[in-house]
Amino acid sequence: MKSIALTSFLFLFSVSLFSQDTADVHILRKTGFSGSLVGINLIMDGELLCKVSNKRYSIHQVEAGAHAFQARLIGKKKMTKKSMAPLEMNLIAGKTYYLQLNLKNKAFYSQVDVQEITETIAVRIMPDLKKQKNCRTK
Repeated sequence: MKSIALTSFLFLFSVSLFSQDTADVHILRKTGFSGSLVGINLIMDGELLCKVSNKRYSIHQVEAGAHAFQARLIGKKKMTKKSMAPLEMNLIAGKTYYLQLNLKNKAFYSQVDVQEITETIAVRIMPDLKKQKNCRTK
């Protein structure tokens, strides 16, 4: 009897360890021809989440709660005044969020920002994109 109770306890404990409260975050990038050669890093809470290639999307399971998303051109070490403000979001466990990376070309520089989009818009964009593999290495 003790062994059944112990086994049940261990099973429930292990399930609770592996079941985290996460949200799905889909990152979409379709910056067009003018931005196709520019690499973009997506930063979440100050840490690299993904190096996103053009015409690609990636899906990430992120802990529920408050997060700040910001995009940075690859090669830029620091955010500058010209950088876009971070997108502050409160992610709810079990929900799906869609973020699009937008590249804006200015006269002497380019700027990239993160924008939340609806599922309806994402469904229209995603068929033109391929899933990003090795998100942090390419």
